[in-house]
Amino acid sequence: MTYKSTLLDEQSTKKSLVTLAHKLAEYNADSELYLLSIQARGDAIAKEISDIIKMVYAKPVVIIDSIMVNLFKDNPPPISLPKTTSIVIITDVVHTGKNVKAIIKAMKDFVPNPPQLLTLVLNSKARLKVSAVFAAVKMPLEDSDIAIVNVNEVDGKDIIELYCV
Repeated sequence: MTYKSTLLDEQSTKKSLVTLAHKLAEYNADSELYLLSIQARGDAIAKEISDIIKMVYAKPVVIIDSIMVNLFKDNPPPISLPKTTSIVIITDVVHTGKNVKAIIKAMKDFVPNPPQLLTLVLNSKARLKVSAVFAAVKMPLEDSDIAIVNVNEVDGKDIIELYCV
């Protein structure tokens, strides 16, 4: 892999998380928030977003963590969510959107509203059927581009870099 650029340094990454938390809370002011995180970095991002929302808005947030892409296909969760529920899929990078699309498809039978998406890096070419998108960086990514998101809880630092293979 060849380094191309730093998309967000540590200070910018932290500032982006605060901004995303505010936007998410304001957009969903009248809804219960369920954060559906994808894997380790999604878990860390969801926890950070949840902590900010709880601290600033005193709004409860439910985190459903470490969701594997195929989990819902084979074993849909036995939950019934109220119509005032907002489901937000949280992940670090959306390149093609395949993982997000698989989760959306699997959730369609038990989620009352179309899900939202919160990501740190979003390929602007990805076509997603979500009700809202919250992204720190939205840019066109080529097939050879790889956005690497490091989060402090997992990697010991907060930084987002772009590489080429």
